Amino acid sequence: MSSPATRVSRSTESEFVAMDGVMWPMFWLATPVLIETVLTTLVGFVDTYLTGHFVPGEAPMAAIGLMAYSLWLLGNMFAAVSIGTTALVARFVGAGKRNLAGRVVNQAFLCGALLAAVAVWLTWSCGPWFVRSMNLEGAAGQYAVEYLSIVTFVLPCIMVERVGIAALRAAGDTFSGFLAMTLVNVVNAVVGMALVTGWGAAPKLGWRGLAFGTAAGHVVGAGLILALLLMGRCGMRLTWKGLRPNRTLIYRLLRVGVPGAIDVLTINGCHLWFLGIVNGLGTLAAAAHSLTIRVESIAYLPGGAFGVSAATMAGQYLGANDRTRARQSIWANFAVGAIVMS
Repeated sequence: MSSPATRVSRSTESEFVAMDGVMWPMFWLATPVLIETVLTTLVGFVDTYLTGHFVPGEAPMAAIGLMAYSLWLLGNMFAAVSIGTTALVARFVGAGKRNLAGRVVNQAFLCGALLAAVAVWLTWSCGPWFVRSMNLEGAAGQYAVEYLSIVTFVLPCIMVERVGIAALRAAGDTFSGFLAMTLVNVVNAVVGMALVTGWGAAPKLGWRGLAFGTAAGHVVGAGLILALLLMGRCGMRLTWKGLRPNRTLIYRLLRVGVPGAIDVLTINGCHLWFLGIVNGLGTLAAAAHSLTIRVESIAYLPGGAFGVSAATMAGQYLGANDRTRARQSIWANFAVGAIVMS
């Protein structure tokens, strides 16, 4: 199954050429990713809504704000692998080397599993210190530590989502990520609501119910992505044999991914530094900032969606040795993304 960008590079008589070659594939790739990122953001909105309506007080709202940043940071711990996966898989798919792209995916999951183990250990052992370092103390700090201790153990699931969705996107399949995040949202909302309020036969866990709802959503989302890759979706198949370390592919993966990860984590660090200042102003200020930043985050989503589209298209065109279309795809995504964000 070839992706839109790959089909363009191989057939100059296709319907895509009538739209200057890159516009239709761009929207084909970017639209599901935009919806997916909206759904990812809604996971946080659901937690914020449930906190505001069913867990009274300023402290829980302040804590959920820090947890939003924390989950963002923890997810980005896998950025080196997901960025490298996007670049290499797109390049190999564009060159018609799907078998090699599949090998990259297996090596990416091997690296991701090692990073997930480190992330779980760091979060479990350093979580309380992290919360204190962010100037969140008292009841708000206790809420944050409790939430973090629960979601820590689904970090491997978040890794599967990040790396698996990156691989499928790069192969031209943006629908699977959209479907996975839809399930994450539905499960998070239903389980979270049930456990926070004691709905039906569910126990009433209050604040802890939010964390269990988030954890349950990621378990289901990761399960879907893992199942698709085990079945060989878009030629990207996970196998035990493929997980044997390949130094050459791992080196290429990290050589591309690590600089991108440093960029992402630096941005994370700046946001956390600012959040620490806000938290130092008191629980009310932290709670207000938590709600405001949720609304502000919506503005970033189109840029991310068109960025994924640009990376996928440019990688596949370069793999097909079509540098002209690669440049066109980058400029088209830049222009349309800027217009939508404006």
